[in-house]
Amino acid sequence: MDIRPGAITMLIGGVVIFISTFLDWFGFGPFGANAYDGDFFGFTGILLLLLALDVIAVTAIRAFAPQENLPNELLGFSMNEIALFVGIAAFVWGFSISFVDGSESGTLLCALGGILVAVGAVLEHRADSVPSATI
Repeated sequence: MDIRPGAITMLIGGVVIFISTFLDWFGFGPFGANAYDGDFFGFTGILLLLLALDVIAVTAIRAFAPQENLPNELLGFSMNEIALFVGIAAFVWGFSISFVDGSESGTLLCALGGILVAVGAVLEHRADSVPSATI
């Protein structure tokens, strides 16, 4: 089984985003709000969770079960391009709200996970586009 560094990076990034949704994103004294608190994030937190699970699932299936037939494209975008979009979106969301007063570690972990997913997607795209050398 040949697992490429891009796939490992995307898996780690997806797990980091997944974990970040359970940590506090905002703190108000002894109270905190994570990504699922409906008063603050609600839909956005659930969307980030679903996107992180999607990146984890697709990357794991492509890396550990290559005999399974997954589509190479979805709506005209390759799976690596979709993962790149998810990574950039998670980074922008986590990084932008990390500067608000009261932000907690969950926002920074979300941004870090987004960076990891985006870097992994670029590495996978480059690995897919390099022709194999034949002798």
